Amino acid sequence: LVVASIVPPFHAQQQHREMLTLLALTLAPAHVFIRPQSGHATGGYVREVNVRVSAGKDGFTTTKVELDVPKGVTSIVPIQMPGWNTEVTSVALPDGESYSTHGSGSSTERPDKIVFTAKTADDGIVNGNVGVFTFGFWLGCDLYNEAESDSTFNGALTLWWSTKQSLSPVGTLDMAEEDVIDHSLNCGLEGFGSVYANYSPTGPSPCPYIQLYSSPSCSVDDEEGTRFRGALVPPAENMDAVENEQQVIDLVVAETSATFDTLVARIAAVESGVSTNAARIDDNKDNDDKDKDKESDKDAADEAAPATLSATSGTDPADNSAQLAVVGLVVAVLALLNSLANTVYTCKANKERSKRISHPLAAMPAKLQAEAP
Repeated sequence: LVVASIVPPFHAQQQHREMLTLLALTLAPAHVFIRPQSGHATGGYVREVNVRVSAGKDGFTTTKVELDVPKGVTSIVPIQMPGWNTEVTSVALPDGESYSTHGSGSSTERPDKIVFTAKTADDGIVNGNVGVFTFGFWLGCDLYNEAESDSTFNGALTLWWSTKQSLSPVGTLDMAEEDVIDHSLNCGLEGFGSVYANYSPTGPSPCPYIQLYSSPSCSVDDEEGTRFRGALVPPAENMDAVENEQQVIDLVVAETSATFDTLVARIAAVESGVSTNAARIDDNKDNDDKDKDKESDKDAADEAAPATLSATSGTDPADNSAQLAVVGLVVAVLALLNSLANTVYTCKANKERSKRISHPLAAMPAKLQAEAP
């Protein structure tokens, strides 16, 4: 199935470029990623995300990881990692603001940081390995507006989790300021692009992030939707569950058939133009051979040859424009397929989740239910 090879969520050409960048960074300093990166609904409980931290300095281990929690995350539910302590700190909200705490009324504080600290030197993440830290969290319906904390990135509502990674010499828990890796590059990036823009192995690493969609369970000031950066975002469309693979194939065919037909027609037109130019070049060569036998026309033939070759050289701007149009259509098809894949990915996850639980807290262990806000 073609869709299975497409990486959600948005804009295939950008995702593929970032995948290539990741391959190039294999031997580079440490990086932090949050998975799953997309498909998170506002106004609900995200049961589990993994923070993947790679250690990247010879002679050192990672002994502390500190994430800044973006506004709009109303509470954090840590899942204990063996050998590590977990602490969630809070900060007071501005006067007049409060968060719903999902069953406990409202709070005038919000989570500010998640701090993971190794208990012993042997528990640190050894260089070349990856540590995985897990937690759940609640998302609100009002995500506020804070520079470097939220933005609209590559077409999606995005929350940025600036991270600091502290290193210690092997066998110790000593941490020095110069041994802290900053993962804040491009936090709050707007528009379309790559989180690796302007990256340098000697500077900050790219900022980890997650991408959201506006949930129909959200309402702000009695209006359905999510308030993001001061504007009401209506609930996402096309959120119906997908039943089977054949339905996915049918959706892809229906959405891309017209574009594909246009693409085929453009390719045929380009091929026809190339064939016509090739025929003209052959005719000109034949005429040149004949003209060589006619001394009386030699001067005229020499004068006409440059113009003829220029007119039939195959570098006609119209041909180039047609070829560029074809490339543009291919990119459009890839982007459309990628968007469909994201819809399928999210809907399937929601469907499976709805089979397992009637309420987000129902699927949590008893201990976490007691600790959840």
